[in-house]
Amino acid sequence: MDKRTVLAFILIGALLVFTQTDYYKEKVLGLEKVEPTYEQEMPSEEKVVEDVKPLEKPDDDMQSPTAGPAGDDVTSQIESNLTTGTGEDIEIYTSKYKAVFSTKGATVRRWELTDYFYGTESEIPVQLIKDDGYGNLAVKFAVDEDTLMTHDFLFSADKKTVHLSESNTEATVRFVLELGDRQKLIKTYTFYNDTYHFDLDVELINLDDMISDQKYTLDWLSGLNLTEKNTKEDLNNSKAYIFTGGDKEELSISAKPKESKTLGPVEGQIDWIGIRSKYFISAIFPKSDNDVSAKLKANSFKSSTGEFYKNYSGHLQMKIPERNKNNYAERFQVYIGPLDYSTVKQYHSGFEKIMGWGPGFIRPFSKLVISVFKFLHNYIPNYGWVLIIFSILVKIVVFPLTRKSYVSMHEMQKLQPLMAELKEKYQNDPQRMNKETMKLYKEHGVNPLSGCLPMLLQMPLLWSIFLVFRNTIQLRQEPFILWIKDLSAPDTIATLPFSLPFLGADLHIIPLLMGATMFLQQKMTMRDPKQKAMVYIMPLFLTFIFYSFPSGLNLYYTLFNVFSMLQQKFTPDRKDTGDVAPALSKK
Repeated sequence: MDKRTVLAFILIGALLVFTQTDYYKEKVLGLEKVEPTYEQEMPSEEKVVEDVKPLEKPDDDMQSPTAGPAGDDVTSQIESNLTTGTGEDIEIYTSKYKAVFSTKGATVRRWELTDYFYGTESEIPVQLIKDDGYGNLAVKFAVDEDTLMTHDFLFSADKKTVHLSESNTEATVRFVLELGDRQKLIKTYTFYNDTYHFDLDVELINLDDMISDQKYTLDWLSGLNLTEKNTKEDLNNSKAYIFTGGDKEELSISAKPKESKTLGPVEGQIDWIGIRSKYFISAIFPKSDNDVSAKLKANSFKSSTGEFYKNYSGHLQMKIPERNKNNYAERFQVYIGPLDYSTVKQYHSGFEKIMGWGPGFIRPFSKLVISVFKFLHNYIPNYGWVLIIFSILVKIVVFPLTRKSYVSMHEMQKLQPLMAELKEKYQNDPQRMNKETMKLYKEHGVNPLSGCLPMLLQMPLLWSIFLVFRNTIQLRQEPFILWIKDLSAPDTIATLPFSLPFLGADLHIIPLLMGATMFLQQKMTMRDPKQKAMVYIMPLFLTFIFYSFPSGLNLYYTLFNVFSMLQQKFTPDRKDTGDVAPALSKK
């Protein structure tokens, strides 16, 4: 690698780092600088992204066109017979969550998870529903040329509280909205004690004359709350999905001013739609064989603290079949809970693709990694020690490949003087030089690809480890030792009174150790003086990149580097290689 190549790497690295600075974002992109809200500790329950701008009244673009005068009159007449107000709360208690539903729209307002909290030392449970749950699981349908939205109308409920336990594992709550003479909209929720999902049955009684196009829409409008101290990382992983026909379609936007996107309508057999953050998801599974139309929307907005956030909404439009339009019932399954592979794989076969574990050929490796990881945790309660044992197991598995790569590297290094002699001898005859080089490889039994191929074979496993360890909920808020309080977050040992260029004010130790071990490993490997600069450039560059990564991921790579150095130190050269330089001179 000559000096120009090294300089190119330096310039590319500097450019990548520069594009992440506030100066670039303010002066070049013209974005406003916003201060993070997670500098000290996770906000209290009242401050967890619930002070954002409330949603506007939902639109009706999956229904009929804009209302005309006649439609307004019909809708107004129906609405005049209905009651609006703040609604009454219905509380649901299970072993997995505490939920609050409202008679206003028969919607879900709050969803607190029993086993997940806002911080390692916090006793405040994670609450996933944002914007007071407005419009979540609300129903709307077309009436003449207008849309009747039931989001604000008060339903009657047959229960006020539900307590589930091991002896009482299932219960229902029935919400009824009287729309006219024997005309009703009924929503029945069925809850289960030991799961994160519930069932929703929607019944339309004698509404065939009222619903003009024989369709209705089920909305989820509020998206999900942010739950992590590192809101930037949480926002980066916030997306929405439609899964149909074995394919997952994704909607994603960046948290910047005035950005909005739409996905759909997607029609056909919709398996599920979902909205996720980094570690949690809400998803709706329509249990219908009829035609379904799904649509997702995303928009960014500015909170009262000056930060930009993004919100996703989902819409399922259901077609009412002619045969039972007078008394129609439809079931949905709703999941609101953690992105835990062992949990989500129990649902639709395509639901596990929400984990974000890479393309198809990587996923089997990712599943294997998380399975072994959780198996080890059954016997080792601390995930930090699990990481250490796991890194040793990985080195044992890839040992034959890395050993072959090291031996090949040694052999190629011993041939360097001979290859330099050939290059000088045939510098004006490239074809002859290539021919003599291949002859040299053959005489000494050296394959120039044998050093790269073993490394390439390891890549799917190493890639899957990167994806799983960076995103698995198993490491969330899991402490290790000393200052490492959360393996899913950077290992902040102290906060400096000033900000370091490109690194910020938080001081992380494990990325620095990882960079140091990488430097030592590179120094042990490099033999070509022309590549000496890379011994310093690559560890420094990757330290910057990995500085804000989760401490569990950086701990794994640090251990992997240490074990690689030990393996490299004790991997012998091939005995029959010897010193080949005199052989060519004599020849």
